[in-house]
Amino acid sequence: GALYAQRDDPAAAERHLRAAVQLDPRNPNTRFNLGRVCLAGGQLREGIEQLEAALQYRPADWGIQYHLGAAHLKAATGQGRPPTRARDLARQACAATGRRNLHALELLARAEAACGQPAAGATVAREAAELAAAHQMAEEAARLAALAVELGGTATP
Repeated sequence: GALYAQRDDPAAAERHLRAAVQLDPRNPNTRFNLGRVCLAGGQLREGIEQLEAALQYRPADWGIQYHLGAAHLKAATGQGRPPTRARDLARQACAATGRRNLHALELLARAEAACGQPAAGATVAREAAELAAAHQMAEEAARLAALAVELGGTATP
């Protein structure tokens, strides 16, 4: 299933991953991959369910935390409610990566802002911009600095 997903054949990926879940519903890798395939196919609720199941078996996996947090952010935003679950998962992913992962930091910035804390979101976005700049990722640094301004902060000098 994961190979079909990599080869951009989502129908085959989903079919095989669902069969694999039937064979071993406790396999977090299969649940994670099925969740991602579902999310990519617009099946937000099913994707969240699969990622939540994967997280039960690997609660410290920052990758699962990140993807699940991003899905919860999308779901909450679409329903007009604060994405507190997304923020919690983003915080966990940031902690698990030592706050050294740009994706996790950006998710946290967006989730904080969506939870009514734009200043906190801007601070995290600036942190991510500084990390990107330190790794000589100029385009990412500029994009994240712009996000910080958008969220209500000031640009990084």
